[in-house]
Amino acid sequence: MLWTLVFLFLISIDPLETLDLGGSRKVQKPKEDPRREDVNIAVVYQHYAGRSKSYDKAFKEVIRKINDATAVSSLRRLATRYNFQPVDCILPTGQFFVKEVLDCLCNNVTSNNVALIIFVTASETYDSTTAAEQYFLTAASYTGIPIIAWNADNAGFTFENDLSPYRIIQMAPPIEHQARQEKLEFEKKLLRLFRAMLALLRRYNWPKFGVVTSEMAGNDRFVTAVREELERFSNKSTK
Repeated sequence: MLWTLVFLFLISIDPLETLDLGGSRKVQKPKEDPRREDVNIAVVYQHYAGRSKSYDKAFKEVIRKINDATAVSSLRRLATRYNFQPVDCILPTGQFFVKEVLDCLCNNVTSNNVALIIFVTASETYDSTTAAEQYFLTAASYTGIPIIAWNADNAGFTFENDLSPYRIIQMAPPIEHQARQEKLEFEKKLLRLFRAMLALLRRYNWPKFGVVTSEMAGNDRFVTAVREELERFSNKSTK
């Protein structure tokens, strides 16, 4: 995941220059250029016991390999022009407030003139912390700095508008995507169960049964699906 986050930004850092990602398979390590431009990358995450060190080590290792030209071949040529430096901004564990967000953005992000914000969360609990993380993304988007975000509690992150004007790439699937996937999985399971019930009714020659539904969204659709399945089952039985 870390390679993906960093790579998405690095390939667009200089839009006037086209990088040759093809060519010979033998990629030579580029020569060191003392005039390399320093580029700061903000790494923002919450403090987790036993996990913050892993995050920090992983991000720093990726950036070190890019600077040493030992990263994947498509990134090695960047080492001839840029020297990437991480800028840490560790938010409190659990719910954090406006003070912590402003302190991170003003004293760490904008003051160091970062070119990219990488925002990562690890908590999978959808609670008040989700709202705090949502606030950080909204506030950070006003700086105009590109943001790459991965949120473990992605069920809580949904945007009604296109994220392009906010310069945010959300790596986690939004709630709409998850809802569609869960709905499809539920319908498949329900269909398999209903087919099994129809097979038992046919086996014991029980041609009549009732369907009881509540007055909630989707009840008409459920009755329609039952009728369609009965029709399909009847046509299959007559063949």
